[in-house]
Amino acid sequence: MDDREFFQYQRETNAEMFNHGHGYIQGLVVVAYAGFFVLWDQAKDIANPGVWVLAGLLLTVSLGFYTAWEAFAFLFRQRLMMKMAQAITAGEAVPSKEAYLAAARAMRVGLQQFVRNFRTWWRAAMFCILAPLLAAWILIVSAFVIRLVRLLVAWIA
Repeated sequence: MDDREFFQYQRETNAEMFNHGHGYIQGLVVVAYAGFFVLWDQAKDIANPGVWVLAGLLLTVSLGFYTAWEAFAFLFRQRLMMKMAQAITAGEAVPSKEAYLAAARAMRVGLQQFVRNFRTWWRAAMFCILAPLLAAWILIVSAFVIRLVRLLVAWIA
């Protein structure tokens, strides 16, 4: 295997690992949100209405930001794929490898700059997704723990 084949193999392997990992994480997040909403629904019987409503609101805010983030990421990937398609078909009637490489380089430079500038927004989005989710989780679990402690105290007494 020469260097070119080796690096091509590495690129393909990395792309497959990224796609597999991304799909796995998305599935895990969907299951986690579904589980949280089930627990939240069960908590309505044991938590006071204010805690139940606040936990539901926090979960909804987190899910809303997550959905918006995923929609943005989908549109961003689509835009990137369209630019790649334009780079492939750029130039004369006969596809040119040089024209493609020049367009791909320009796109990569633009993408790198975008990612550098976007880090702050990414951090903000992750905070808006994870902070309400964690707060809701703490509220729901504390409601169940309080209920468990009350049951244990009643059983002991």
